[in-house]
Amino acid sequence: MPKNHIFISDVHIAKIDDESQTSLVKFLESVKATAGSLYFLGDLFDFWYGYKSVVYHEYIPLLNKLIELKNSGVELYLLEGNHEFRFDLFFGDVLNAHVSPKFLEKEINNKKFYLTHGDSIDTIDIGHKVLNFFLKNKPVHLVVGLSHPGFWWRVARIVSEMSRSRLDRGSSKLFKAYESFAKKKFSEGVDVAIFGHSHEPKIQKQMIDGKEKFSIYLGDWLTQHCYLKSDGDNFEMCYYK
Repeated sequence: MPKNHIFISDVHIAKIDDESQTSLVKFLESVKATAGSLYFLGDLFDFWYGYKSVVYHEYIPLLNKLIELKNSGVELYLLEGNHEFRFDLFFGDVLNAHVSPKFLEKEINNKKFYLTHGDSIDTIDIGHKVLNFFLKNKPVHLVVGLSHPGFWWRVARIVSEMSRSRLDRGSSKLFKAYESFAKKKFSEGVDVAIFGHSHEPKIQKQMIDGKEKFSIYLGDWLTQHCYLKSDGDNFEMCYYK
């Protein structure tokens, strides 16, 4: 029996006892036997900066579950959001997951998928654009890697609050930017464009040159426990309870 593809975005785990982490771990256990692949499209954590020998203890419950899923044969794909930097140093090097700092292009059931968190399309969130420019600049990696993790944790929490307030005021403008971006990708042969970051779930289907094209916005796990389930051809927005 073919297994499902599960897509999740914007969990924003910040503390070890966060409800968002507890519920996600329970959900992942429930789909362990039916999921062939899991895609996290950014902001899985409220902040992550990868170090070669350190992980944040606040995230241990989820990290343990991801290791378990990987060992059971589930394929893991992680895209960095605007709260995350250097996934490669743990999720790539240690967990052997598929990681990307910006976007992922993948073919599923003869459909071309384009996956992205979407913050690079967002023209509203200036605070995180500045932080991203700095922390995702390779020459800076060495300096940040030698600094104390707690410093960047404190900076990130401040910027995180600024980011959310701006997003609440700009969702209409953000969706227009996404729709324009998806249209461009469709002209390049993409069949399914999936975005995170907006915190609003939506599936849009249209016919272009006789082909079905999908723009999908994942909503968030943080407030809605929302996820997308797909067999590669059909798409269902689901809510875990």
